[in-house]
Amino acid sequence: MSARGWEWVFVALALPGAGLYVTGCIYYDSRWGSATAEQKHNAARLHPASLASPKPQAEGTRRRASVRACATRAYAAETLGWEERFDELVRNANSVLGPSVGLELRNAGTTLWQPSRGEGGLATVIDDLRACEGAESDWVVALVQSTPKVVSDFHVLGRGAMYSPYLAIRASNDPVEIEAFTRAFPDLDEATRQKLYSDRKRHKTLSLFLHELGHTLGALHRLAKDTIMHPSYDAAERGFDEPTLALLRTGLEIRLDKTNRYADARKFLEANEDGFVKSEREEQLGLLRQWERSMPPAPSAVAASQTSAPPSETHVVAVNFETLPKQDRQLFDEALKLEPTSPRDAWAVATPLFETYPAVRPVQELRCRLAKARKFFPGVIEAHCARLATLDPDGDSPAAAR
Repeated sequence: MSARGWEWVFVALALPGAGLYVTGCIYYDSRWGSATAEQKHNAARLHPASLASPKPQAEGTRRRASVRACATRAYAAETLGWEERFDELVRNANSVLGPSVGLELRNAGTTLWQPSRGEGGLATVIDDLRACEGAESDWVVALVQSTPKVVSDFHVLGRGAMYSPYLAIRASNDPVEIEAFTRAFPDLDEATRQKLYSDRKRHKTLSLFLHELGHTLGALHRLAKDTIMHPSYDAAERGFDEPTLALLRTGLEIRLDKTNRYADARKFLEANEDGFVKSEREEQLGLLRQWERSMPPAPSAVAASQTSAPPSETHVVAVNFETLPKQDRQLFDEALKLEPTSPRDAWAVATPLFETYPAVRPVQELRCRLAKARKFFPGVIEAHCARLATLDPDGDSPAAAR
C-alpha cells in the first residue's frame, strides 16, 4: 500500500453525559483530498442522527421538574459560557423528554461548587453533591473537568445514580475532534467543518445527558446501538427505545411522586428479557425487590389495606424511643436540627430510621411531618403517615423522648 493509503483518525470526547464515554472513529483516506465533492460526501456520513421519540406521548400529560447545575472551577475554566451551554442542554433535552415521557425540565439555576473529595471519581462526586443541592430541585447535576486521556467507557465520562436526583458529567475535550476534521477534510471551508463539529457535539452532549438522566429513572443499558441507553455512544442514536420508555415512565412516578412503583418496574423486567445486558438486568431485579420491601406501599395499596382491615383492629403499642441504639438516636437528633430549615436534608438523614423503627412514635411522627413539609402528593403523604396512625396515641411522644 502506498504512503498515500488509508489513515485512521481517532476521536475520543469526554462530553457532558452522565455515565457515558464517547469514542468516535473517523475513517480517512488521504486520497479524499483530491476532490472537494468527495470530502463533502464523506463528511455528510459523519452527521449524527436526529434524536426523537418512537411514539410521541399525547400533549396535556406532561409534568414539570427542575434541574440544578453545580460546576467545578476546573469545568468552568475549560467550558466557555458554561451557564448558557447548560441552559441550552436543558432545552434540547426537553425536545426529547417531552414527546417521549411527558417530562419538561426547568433550569433551576447554576452555581460554582467544589466536591470535598476532588473530581477524580464520579461516584464520590455524586456523594458530595448533596452539599450543592439547593432549594427543592428535582435533579442536581455535577459538571466536572474533562478526563485527560482517551476513554471509551461511558461511566468514566458520566454517572447517574439509580432512582436518585444526582448525576455527574465531565466536560468535553473539544479540540480533539475539530483537529481531526481539519486533517480529514482540508478542502472543506471552515464554516462547513465547524457546523459538522457543532452538530456532532450537540448530539453527543445531549445523548450523554439523557443517558445518565435515564439511569436516575431506572433505565438500564440496551444492546441496540441506535438507542440512547447503549453502553457506548454512537452518532446513530435516535432516542429511547420502547422498553426503556416503559421504565422511564414508571421511574418518573417513583422519583417525582415518591410512590412505591418498584414492583411495577420489577414485573416489567421479569417479563421483558430481550435487549438488556443480562448481568445488569439480574442485578437490577435484586435491587428492585429490596426497594419494593423497604418503601411504603403505593397510595392505592394503602387504601386497599385500610378498606379490607377489620373494624376491630387495635392500635399497635408504641416502642419507647430511649430503647433505640445511641447512634440512631443521634441520627434522629440530626434530622430534628435540619427539619426547620431543610426538610429535604432532614428526610435524607432520617430515611434509614423510618422502616427500621415502625413502632417508635417519634420516628413515625417525624416521617409524617417531613412528608407534609416536602409537599408530597396527598396519597404519598397518607402512605408515609400510615404507620403513625396505627400507633397507640398514648404511647411515647417526641416531647417525652426529648
